[in-house]
Parts: sequence; C-alpha cells; structure tokens
Amino acid sequence: MRVLFLDDDPYVLQVMARMLSRDVEVEIATTFAEAWQRLSAAPIDAVVSDQKLGPGATGLQFLELLAVAHPHVVRVVMSGDDVPGWEKHAKALLRKPFSRDVFLSALNLRRGSRSLEAVR
Repeated sequence: MRVLFLDDDPYVLQVMARMLSRDVEVEIATTFAEAWQRLSAAPIDAVVSDQKLGPGATGLQFLELLAVAHPHVVRVVMSGDDVPGWEKHAKALLRKPFSRDVFLSALNLRRGSRSLEAVR
C-alpha cells in the first residue's frame, strides 16, 4: 500500500515516514503541486493531508480536489484542532499527535498487512 503524506512541515513528514515505513510505502509532499506530481508519477492508495498547509491552503481543499480527480484514493485529514466538515471530504480525521496503531486503524490496516481492507 502506498500512502502520500501532505504537510508543509518537513519535520512532521520525516516523523511520519519513520513511524510508518514498516507498514506502508510512504510518499511525502510539502505543497499541493508536489502532491499532484506524486499522484501522477505512481499509483497512490491513500492521501493523508494536514489541515493547515500554509497561507490560504487547507487539507480539505486538497482532498476535495482529489475526490474529483482520483475518486478511488482514500482520503484522510490530520490536525491538532477540530476540523468542521471533514466528513464530506475524508474517510477519517487523525488527531495529532497520533500513534502508529491509530493510523493503521484509520485505514483498516493490520500490522504487517500492507493492503487496504474494506475502507472504500
């Protein structure tokens, strides 16, 4: 399973990659443009986007566009704050900080599984 993480904080992306690389193939992006490039380059099963992506950009905006262009991709938003309306554009809301097990549960993955199980 290949998961794209979108966050404007490179440190957060490094932590995600280290924490989850045993369970999923991790792709990272810090901007909308970089995320679209990754989506075009190789099949992506899920996108996990931070809600706050810098001036004028939100994770829900990205996930809304993603739902139209790539409806098969599982969409998850992560945030340390409440995200009103997240249910319209994402399968799950991951509240930061979250553990590896919470992440795997959000995507209905078992440790070591590497494949989606009935998340769509």
